[in-house]
Amino acid sequence: MCDNILEHLANPVETIAFLSSVTARDGVLYVSVPDCGKRFLAAQAQLAESGGPIDISLNPFEHLNYFDLAHLDRLLAAGGFLPIRRTELPEAVNIGLRPEENPGQRTKNYLACAVRLAKYALTAQTIKTVNHQFYRKS
Repeated sequence: MCDNILEHLANPVETIAFLSSVTARDGVLYVSVPDCGKRFLAAQAQLAESGGPIDISLNPFEHLNYFDLAHLDRLLAAGGFLPIRRTELPEAVNIGLRPEENPGQRTKNYLACAVRLAKYALTAQTIKTVNHQFYRKS
C-alpha cells in the first residue's frame, strides 16, 4: 500500500524500483496520490483568478510531484507494475488502516477506510483515478 506517499518524494522512480524489487510476481500494489489532472488544474486556476482558496494538494512545500492517471500509470509501468482492471482484482483486497497518534486523525482514517471498504463490498469495484489505483507486478 502506497497511500499519499509518491507526491512527497524527491525521486519516486527510485521508490517504485524498490517496491518492484520486494514485490513478488503478481503481487498487488495499491497507490493513491492527489489527482492533479486537467480538470482539477483548470478548476484551481479559476479559483486562483477569482481570489478564492485553492486546494491544499497544490503545495510546493510538501508536494514535490503531481500526477494525473496517465503519468501515474507510466511511472508504475516503468517499475514493472501494470494497472489492474476492476474485474481482475483479487477477491480479498486489503483496504488497510494507518496507525495514527492523534485521535482525530485516527478517526478520520478509520472513516475513510470504512467508506472504501463499503464501496468495495457493495460494488466489487474500485474507483479508477489516481486516488484509488491498483497495479499488478508483471
